[in-house]
Amino acid sequence: MPEVAGVRDLTDPGFMSTISDERMRRSIRGGRPPTMPSFPHFSEPTLKVLVAYVRSLSQPELVLAAALAWPLRHAASTIGERRGRGGVAGQVRA
Repeated sequence: MPEVAGVRDLTDPGFMSTISDERMRRSIRGGRPPTMPSFPHFSEPTLKVLVAYVRSLSQPELVLAAALAWPLRHAASTIGERRGRGGVAGQVRA
């Protein structure tokens, strides 16, 4: 992928290890002009998820593990629903 002036490589583990979660939250909330808009309305839980996602970009082994695990979780959920157990968590439906 070609580099764009002023845009950081979020897939670079070396670079990502130098950025704190707090700095990432500030960048998301305040933006990084001129290339990234601000998102001041995001709640703390949303920011936490976004920071985790951005961090995962520099850890492809975690993305792969999550992608491989999804079909298993989905299958278990589907089986649980068919048996009336409410899926993976085993919640009983009323």
